[in-house]
Amino acid sequence: MRILLIFYLSPLICLAQQNLVDKNGKKQGVWKKMHQDGKTPQYEGQFKDDKPYGKFIYYSTEGKINAEIIHFSNEKSRATIYYDNGSVMSEGFYQSKMRDSIWYNYSRNGELSSIEPYKLNKLHGLKSIFYLEGQQDNKLKILRKEGYEDSLLSGSYESFFMNGELKQKGFYVKGTPTGTWEDYSIKGIVIKRFTYKDGVLHGWVYQFDEQGNEVYKRFFKKGKLLRDKELEAYLDECGKMGIDP
Repeated sequence: MRILLIFYLSPLICLAQQNLVDKNGKKQGVWKKMHQDGKTPQYEGQFKDDKPYGKFIYYSTEGKINAEIIHFSNEKSRATIYYDNGSVMSEGFYQSKMRDSIWYNYSRNGELSSIEPYKLNKLHGLKSIFYLEGQQDNKLKILRKEGYEDSLLSGSYESFFMNGELKQKGFYVKGTPTGTWEDYSIKGIVIKRFTYKDGVLHGWVYQFDEQGNEVYKRFFKKGKLLRDKELEAYLDECGKMGIDP
């Protein structure tokens, strides 16, 4: 009889040891919060003086694991976020509840899709984006490299063919393309050269063949294509004023 009593009471004792607060109203020990249905867990983890520590697991309303977060201190933690099929979506660090340092992102099938640098919850630094094809054979191929500052494209920009050859390169300032850009053939030959000013095409756009010879050129003024007499008049005006168009 005594054994049976302990058997039936033990689950109640375990529940009583969860979701505790001290006399100051601070969470202490193991906590488990449920979704609105009262049956499916929303998260489970542990607190000390109202601060999370150690491993927390978060669940969807279907009971699948959404995320795992390991708290190293009050400020720093490491997170792993999952797709609904159980594969890893992304993983990286938080600092003061904001994304920080390097984050790795994956496709639903497990291929590495990108590596992102964060600072104070904003993209900051060089982001790398990868081709998904071929990773099953352990062949990681870069698709693009993008510089960021405060989550805006800033600095160098490069895209690549699957064979590793440069496809396009240019430059951004605070999210706006600027300066001279170039497109390349898969053999590494410049096939197009153009210039941005204030985020729009401005100046000559040159097109080249596979041997590097100029095929034709067009002229843009603040994003507008100029032709014939309109182009002649503008170039003549620039010449009289000593301005490089």
